Amino acid sequence: MNTVNHEFSELFESLWEDESTQFEAKTQDVAIALASAVEKAGLSRGELAKKLAWKPSRVTKVLTGNSNLTLKTMFEVCRAIGMEFDVVLRKASERVEVVDPDKHRAMY
Repeated sequence: MNTVNHEFSELFESLWEDESTQFEAKTQDVAIALASAVEKAGLSRGELAKKLAWKPSRVTKVLTGNSNLTLKTMFEVCRAIGMEFDVVLRKASERVEVVDPDKHRAMY
């Protein structure tokens, strides 16, 4: 590996050790999941805003990760689109498994 690539690789790795960067990545993960769920529900941002009685700008902030989401906000969005959300806590070294709730309906 040449020196520039090695330096870039070290910089990239150190960036991911930064707590702020990790938090922003998690924020984007949640926003992407919510935006995807809204799309699957067949709602536009405008329709979701009307359903929630929110300003369209608030919906945009929530679905783009530009808002510090509360559990209540997550609950309200999920309820508006007919979905539930779950929280999975795990050790940093453990892999995340995506679970299909329809396959595990008997558990609830």
